[in-house]
Amino acid sequence: MNKKQMSKSDMYGLIKLFFVKYKTILASLLPLVAKALAFNNQVDLIDDLLNEQGYNSKGKTMSKESLKEVMIGMVLKMANKAYAWAVEAGKKDLENILNVDSTSFVIPQDALLILVDDILAVLNTNVIALADYNILPINITAAATAKLNYKNAKDTPNQQISLKKTITTAIKKEFKNADKILVSCDKLIAGEYIDSNATMVLEYQNSRKLKDSIGRHTVIKVHLYGDEEHSKILNNGNMSIDSLKRMQNFTSDGECEIVQFPGGNYTLDIKSKGYVDVHVEFDIKRGQHIEMDVVMVPNRITGNVLKNGKPTANINVNIVGTDLSTMTDAFGNYSFEGVPAGAGVVEISTEGGDSASKTYTMEMGKDLKIDFVL
Repeated sequence: MNKKQMSKSDMYGLIKLFFVKYKTILASLLPLVAKALAFNNQVDLIDDLLNEQGYNSKGKTMSKESLKEVMIGMVLKMANKAYAWAVEAGKKDLENILNVDSTSFVIPQDALLILVDDILAVLNTNVIALADYNILPINITAAATAKLNYKNAKDTPNQQISLKKTITTAIKKEFKNADKILVSCDKLIAGEYIDSNATMVLEYQNSRKLKDSIGRHTVIKVHLYGDEEHSKILNNGNMSIDSLKRMQNFTSDGECEIVQFPGGNYTLDIKSKGYVDVHVEFDIKRGQHIEMDVVMVPNRITGNVLKNGKPTANINVNIVGTDLSTMTDAFGNYSFEGVPAGAGVVEISTEGGDSASKTYTMEMGKDLKIDFVL
């Protein structure tokens, strides 16, 4: 689920709560009752697909590191808001647990899982009080599922990209169907209740707003990914409009935006270490908001390791001088994406002490195949 879908999912949760809260009043308009039921069923379908996507990600479609990033992203966002609640409510005992940032999660796996469990326990215990902070049961459940996916993931997952694409496509379609139902609800609620219950109508309209709602400034916003499935968020790059001498870095959520500039025709230059530079031409009007997903093409190294003439699993493989490290799978294969351009060294080693290394020169957008025989 990408960032925009996460924002919509949060909004859907608020709308479902609205339909429950005003069930008796809304029952006076039968077409609206039918639309509310259809919407609830549609959101349930989306939740099922998201759960299926999470299940198929366990060691299959997403790397363990990607699953870790997803988990941290969900938990950190809620922890930040919950910390503000704890301070306001005078919950001194909870402030220490909730007072985290991205560096708090750079710890060994066992400690990381304990930290996440502690935060989720606080959120679950105080879920009613946190509703005003847009922390809903659906958000906490999704984070708990992400934690389980990360915990159960294998370090050398088998990729099933075609299955991942099928689920991703289905999710996009069902989000559109949910939005279509809500367009009808917008008209029905405003048309029927604007005079008799304006406060309720305003509450509905506020619930319909996405967290990153569009402002009045001219804005170009990009969500940056390292794969077509949007499972790998890139946060180590920048984007610029050279003609305006404007440049911004991507955040930890893989987002970046440039705001408050004249309308016109521009070229957006996007860079991320280990990936091919992207140049996007766009036209924008004054006050317009443009948002886009950009998938970068990675510099990639793949290879195979043979020992005694046979493919060998669990061989340590790393790129010297970087944090890129992996192990060969059951067929002796390994793969690296996002390899920095320039000269480098691939090194392999076994528990028995055997080792070997090979040099390479990486050019932007290049695929290299480096095999080893021990």
